[in-house]
Amino acid sequence: MEKPILINSNEILLVAYDKEQYIAESGPLDASQVLSIVDEVDDAIQIFRINPSEKSCEDISED
Repeated sequence: MEKPILINSNEILLVAYDKEQYIAESGPLDASQVLSIVDEVDDAIQIFRINPSEKSCEDISED
């Protein structure tokens, strides 16, 4: 990860792994918390930042 990943209080971190299994955590989350959640699964497929109030979803897998 080149830049720190932050999940704001109005956002949700969604980690997709395995076959249609997910971990979701609501913010606020700092970079170390995000890494800890992602490290819970060995085979994370995609990582999303979801903002329900703006109806937006950003793929942050590469970050």
